[in-house]
Amino acid sequence: LAAAWCLRCVAVALPYQLSPLVDRCAERINNLKSSPEAVSGYSFAMAALLGGVYQCPLGIPHCKGKLVVSIAEDLLRTAAQNSRLSLQRTQAGWLLLGALMTLGSSLVRYHLPKMLLLWRNVFPRSQKELEAEKARGDSFTWQVTLEGRAGALCAMRSFVAHCPELLTEDVIRRLMTPIECAMTMMSQVPAITKVHGAHLKASAAMVRLRLYDILALLPPKTYEGSFEGATVCLIGEGGWLSAPWSSFDPLCEDLGGACHAS
Repeated sequence: LAAAWCLRCVAVALPYQLSPLVDRCAERINNLKSSPEAVSGYSFAMAALLGGVYQCPLGIPHCKGKLVVSIAEDLLRTAAQNSRLSLQRTQAGWLLLGALMTLGSSLVRYHLPKMLLLWRNVFPRSQKELEAEKARGDSFTWQVTLEGRAGALCAMRSFVAHCPELLTEDVIRRLMTPIECAMTMMSQVPAITKVHGAHLKASAAMVRLRLYDILALLPPKTYEGSFEGATVCLIGEGGWLSAPWSSFDPLCEDLGGACHAS
């Protein structure tokens, strides 16, 4: 993260280097996809560069947006092919899409249909699908799943924050489908962590944090019909207060790192 921030500072100070640096990161991600460290490192670097574009008056060519989406899609699509790389590819894919949202409405509008589809597909579409998911998942699968959904919600939050012009009634309605699914899933988290281990609480807490982030940005009237689900989430969170303090150590470490990263 520190190296990625330094690279961003260089690009802001020397704007003519921004586009070549994005290309270089893209090349390295594509060439080193079999290395989890490289996938994480270069995706951090590319996300940092994209986050600094608003400070560069000339910006970057629109074709770079297409490049970022292509890389992110490929990472998400191939995440399940190799368990050694699943977590890093999932995190990197959503990180890049979240960074893409900071480029604003003029660029994101071309990729919005694809983004809406990705957001819809990352969550179970019904209670039946959620129950089936609970029955077949193991501990590692759930960790990757929760990290992926936290990343999806983070990208969604970035979209809402940086592309307000695109938040039409239809788009908000389509966003609410995965958001409501996330609420339903969070009500099942205690049962999931009981079966698969308390180490999943940190990933689940990140999903919960990102869910609250996006609800805080949306007008309350857009999710009036989901107040019950939000209340269940809050009540479920209160139940964690009975857990031993030692079980919160990894949770606090993960949340602290994530807050510093954002």
